[in-house]
Amino acid sequence: MTLTESVSRLEAIVKLLNYHAGTCLKAFQNNLYDYGTEHFKIITSDNGAEF
Repeated sequence: MTLTESVSRLEAIVKLLNYHAGTCLKAFQNNLYDYGTEHFKIITSDNGAEF
């Protein structure tokens, strides 16, 4: 999973154990807390089944 902030181009890359929704949610929450909500204001996901 990649998280990219569009203005500063800050990018976080996370390796997922599997593509289940719960795994993606947990990884996203952990990274959001690590980097802080000030870096990621808008969230856009792809059309994968895990989202």
